[in-house]
Amino acid sequence: MKQIASFGCGVNSVAGILHYGLDSYDEIIFSDTGSEKPETYEYLKYLIDEKGWKITILDDHYGVSLFDYYYEKSTIPRMKFRDCTNKFKITPIKRYLRKKYKNILVPEK
Repeated sequence: MKQIASFGCGVNSVAGILHYGLDSYDEIIFSDTGSEKPETYEYLKYLIDEKGWKITILDDHYGVSLFDYYYEKSTIPRMKFRDCTNKFKITPIKRYLRKKYKNILVPEK
């Protein structure tokens, strides 16, 4: 069975990776919304360049950043509905996993 980490580059994601160890994962995936804080991108670059973490970066976000996507629609993403999480994190990761690991089960929902 493949061990895949969905990595947000925050405290909890980093702690989880360190707790179980880099070697515990077949792949670590960061789904870039295009609207992360500059510090997040700097830290991601540091982990890859300086620490040697192998992180797959997905930037499958409708050709625009999360901010621009919702700005153009004149709406505000809400945590209650998790629409932005689904569009900019979950769906791109599932699409990637289905394409790369054709023989593994990736739930639809």
